[in-house]
Amino acid sequence: MDDSCRSTAYEAIREAILQGDFREGDRVSEYAFAKKLELSRAPIREAINQLVTQGLLEQFPGSGTFVRKLTFAELEEVYELREWLECSAITSPRYALKPADLEAIQSACDEIALLIKETQTVNQLDEVETSSFVKRLYLADARFHLFILRGARNKLALQTMQDRLILEQIWSSNRVSLEAESLERLHSEHVHILDKLRKQDYEAAVRFLRKHIRDAINNYRELDRDQKQDELLDTYFSTK
Repeated sequence: MDDSCRSTAYEAIREAILQGDFREGDRVSEYAFAKKLELSRAPIREAINQLVTQGLLEQFPGSGTFVRKLTFAELEEVYELREWLECSAITSPRYALKPADLEAIQSACDEIALLIKETQTVNQLDEVETSSFVKRLYLADARFHLFILRGARNKLALQTMQDRLILEQIWSSNRVSLEAESLERLHSEHVHILDKLRKQDYEAAVRFLRKHIRDAINNYRELDRDQKQDELLDTYFSTK
């Protein structure tokens, strides 16, 4: 099999998940990607198998391939790994952010500031607008954290982080808060972290970053608890 075809298929499917084109539990069609990419189904199948191995997709015999549903316990592990990777990177003796890295981190901050302004100019987002908004928010947040990690110049750590961020995005795609207060807090925390990185005050940067990551998982914990309570209530009233 042509490795370039398999690589093309892998990157296309992975990018579609990364861009938020699929949500948890969505079916991934081997036939649809083969048609879209104008490839045979063999490289698509190999790419899907690789993504299953990486934990982004899951397969059920007789049913097909689906975007993996992450449990909250698994999400907590993702955040623990993120905290370790990012904070360890900053404290590494070889850590250094290039001007282009700092510009990219600033750009991610600016994108979130722009999203905050946009939420203030509309009364309510429809389903399509909400999906687009969440996608932009996730990508800006992911860029912010990936470029922080990039300062360690460790390709394996960066790849691991990218895969973990995709899992996080899958879980949070229909749970993220779009309230102005939450977005403003996110932006403020990012600005503080960037300020410490610019000043090369890495000890303070790690302190702010660790709190930022832990606060995020605590917020998700509350969302998960509220969602489970709502599901219990729905089940209760549906039986009445």
